[in-house]
Formats: sequence, C-alpha cells, structure tokens
Amino acid sequence: MTANSTHPDERSQVLAEKAPDSLNSSQQLHLLSSCKYADQLLSEAESILFASGSKSAFPKYQPDLAPMQAKVVEDYIARIRAQMVRVLKSQASRLPLPAWAPRVPFASISSSLR
Repeated sequence: MTANSTHPDERSQVLAEKAPDSLNSSQQLHLLSSCKYADQLLSEAESILFASGSKSAFPKYQPDLAPMQAKVVEDYIARIRAQMVRVLKSQASRLPLPAWAPRVPFASISSSLR
C-alpha cells in the first residue's frame, strides 16, 4: 500500500461515520410509498381472509385455512403493520392521515347526484 492509501476496513469505517442517521426526503417518500403499497396488499389479503370466513349465501372465496391458521395470518399481518409504522417513525416520516370512512361514499354519492 502506498502512503496515501488506506486499508479497506478503515475506508468503510470512515464512510460509515459520514453516513447520515436519517433518510433524505426522496428516500423517505420511497419508503412511505413502499409501505403504503405493502399495506394495501396486506389489506387485500385480510379482505380475502375475512370474506372466506363469511356466511354469505354466494361466497366469493372458499376458506382454505383452518380458523387457527387464519388467526395466525391475521396476527402476522398486524405484526408486519406495526413494524412498518415503527420503521417510518424511526425515520421521522409523517404518517398520512386517513380519510373519514363515512364521508368518502357520501361525497361520491353527492357529486354523482349533482
């Protein structure tokens, strides 16, 4: 090694010391978008899970999990969501506020009738 070069371990340590603790705004937006998409997929899976257990006369899905297995899946979905929220909060990301559920359909109906 020359006098000006550094050992690879020393370089990685220097780079690690210079790395910022939090994500920049673009990275935060990407993380938030990814988590929102993952949450959407989890909601779809959850919806199918609940629909398959429905007592509907014309079910869309046939249950393929035992009740205990469905409970385990539901618990895992809750854990994944809790972990996503922890990660977002640790990166100082603001979680988007949800819309008021009853207002959404009524607003659609109101605008359709105009």
